[in-house]
Amino acid sequence: MTKLEEVRSAKSDTLKKTLLECLDKSLGIVSHACKKANTTRKTFYQYCQEDADFKSEVDDIAEKAIDFAERSEERRVGKECRSRW
Repeated sequence: MTKLEEVRSAKSDTLKKTLLECLDKSLGIVSHACKKANTTRKTFYQYCQEDADFKSEVDDIAEKAIDFAERSEERRVGKECRSRW
C-alpha cells in the first residue's frame, strides 16, 4: 500500500467511525447522520456496499432504533389506556 492509499484508508476509517456515531445519535436516520458527519448519503451507502463490518454495525444501530421506537409506542399506548379507565 502506498503512502497515499494509507492516508485515504485512515481518513475513510475515521469517517466511518464518525458516521456510525452520528447514526447512533440520530436513531438511525441516515440523512441526519450524514449531515452531522459532513458527508453524503452516497458515501454512506457506498461504505455499506463495500464494507461488511460497517454494514453490520449500521444494521445493529437500525435494530436499536426500531427497539427504541417500539418501546416509545408501548409507553404511549399504555398511558392512553390508563387515562381512559
